[in-house]
Amino acid sequence: MNMLGFVEDSVGCEQWVLEDMEKAKKNEKMNNFLQAKEVKEMRRFAGEGGICGEMLREYRFRWAREKIEETEFYQSLDHRFKEDEEGSEQDSGAEEPKVMALPKRRGEINYKIYGLDLSDSKWSQVADEIHEAEKIIWPKEPERIDGKCKIITDKILFSQDKDDSFTLIAEWVQLLQPSRVEWINLLDKLKKQNASLYLKLHFVDFF
Repeated sequence: MNMLGFVEDSVGCEQWVLEDMEKAKKNEKMNNFLQAKEVKEMRRFAGEGGICGEMLREYRFRWAREKIEETEFYQSLDHRFKEDEEGSEQDSGAEEPKVMALPKRRGEINYKIYGLDLSDSKWSQVADEIHEAEKIIWPKEPERIDGKCKIITDKILFSQDKDDSFTLIAEWVQLLQPSRVEWINLLDKLKKQNASLYLKLHFVDFF
């Protein structure tokens, strides 16, 4: 094997190792978030409601991905704030020359709030990222439920029979295909309006 071929093979092998490490890292992160308290609670509730198999697996991974995106967004935003704070501290450390008259304005006006230079172009990017993240972190209010879905929802909220509730929840999922916020909304309503059923569903594994 000539030297060029050896180098190409080495580079290819290194690239493969890096990709494999990155894939393993992502899998580990996903496994950690699959064990998150909120994801486990929603999984238990959905499972006890009759959701199982591939559908339950799909919901679990979707909820975990949403938690990952939410966490990564906050981490990136915190990193940006720390970088800007460090830059502001360095700027304030430099001694400013004393002047006897107001200086003439040159260039664009700088807007600073709590030491953060908001005139920097990167903050427009942060604003865009916040806007996109709002769809995940602060989802829209649950859409109004009417028709057969509303009838089934009301039956779930006032049901006293656990087995009957499981059947109703399974039917509710088939009709509505609920989003994460709609699942949470149903859990909150159950907690307020039918606490006994909420506790039966939540702690069924312990009985």
